[in-house]
Amino acid sequence: MHPSERIKLIIDQNYNGNISKMARALNVRDSTILRIVKDKTLPSGKVAFPLIKLGYSLNWVYEGVGTMRLEDAQSEELPEEVAEMIEETKRERAELKYLRGEVKKLQEQVMVQQEALQFYREKHPQTRKKIEVYHKNGEGVTRPKD
Repeated sequence: MHPSERIKLIIDQNYNGNISKMARALNVRDSTILRIVKDKTLPSGKVAFPLIKLGYSLNWVYEGVGTMRLEDAQSEELPEEVAEMIEETKRERAELKYLRGEVKKLQEQVMVQQEALQFYREKHPQTRKKIEVYHKNGEGVTRPKD
């Protein structure tokens, strides 16, 4: 049995076959659950972590090993670990968003420097000397090479 079929089984047995109810319980979009069930894609961490919080065994969901529900002793321990993992993921996403912004800024700086270099080359076509680009404090300075 594919994991998507086990997700469908959870929906049928615990949410009266209603994908929207399960999606709300997991705090995801209906389309996320629908994609798993119809396209037979694997549940991502976005679905897996809430499944653990709701007491479902990921070993059962992904591998078909064990029972659908976690034992009571485990279900008390796992949510704290899962909450830590979710918080770590949120921090990593925030850091990734910040780094993407920094990369965008650097790309813009490179474009400005390339435009300045192109402008210089167009204004001074008689100059056959190579041009070096020096960086000082994040600003590009162009000058002809001796």
